[in-house]
Amino acid sequence: MNTYIALDTETGGVTPETSLLTAYLAILDENLLVVDDLNLRVKPEDGNYVVTAQALAINKIDLIEHDKVAMTYKAAKGVLYDFLYRNCMDKHEKLIPVGHGTAFDVKRVVTHLISQGSWETFVSYRTLDTSIAAQFLRAAGRFPDSVSGSLGSLVGHFKLPSQGELHDARVDTLQTVSVLRELLNLIKVK
Repeated sequence: MNTYIALDTETGGVTPETSLLTAYLAILDENLLVVDDLNLRVKPEDGNYVVTAQALAINKIDLIEHDKVAMTYKAAKGVLYDFLYRNCMDKHEKLIPVGHGTAFDVKRVVTHLISQGSWETFVSYRTLDTSIAAQFLRAAGRFPDSVSGSLGSLVGHFKLPSQGELHDARVDTLQTVSVLRELLNLIKVK
């Protein structure tokens, strides 16, 4: 029985030195239903954010308001570790990461919120990435060229109900899980 950890992050930019701002992680059961979740708002210990105007325009994070509710990376480390421990202590298999561009998000979580060793204690290196799956299906002729493979294009292609405005870690994670369900339905043997 597989269990999954769906995740997304919002950051101050796409380069490694930019700040992690939010991380949403959801434990999914074998039916891809959320059984537990964690929504983190985080900030650097010293309060010095590294961000680009373009990233903040996309994710619409107001740093002044964000800073009022965000916990430091150090404080978030313990919260994330406890979340993973609680959801893995009785499992015989590691959680499988689910996301859209999963490698980027996992790298940010490991860089800022948990050690690589602790992450690997609970989470598999094998991933289910809807971006990669969509590109594969597009190359195989299962998607028209109009489906770029972005999360928004996949949500539109499948005519999925909105979970909220994209570029919010929680919304993106939930929309990704909906897209994954549709991708699996495409290839299931009848």
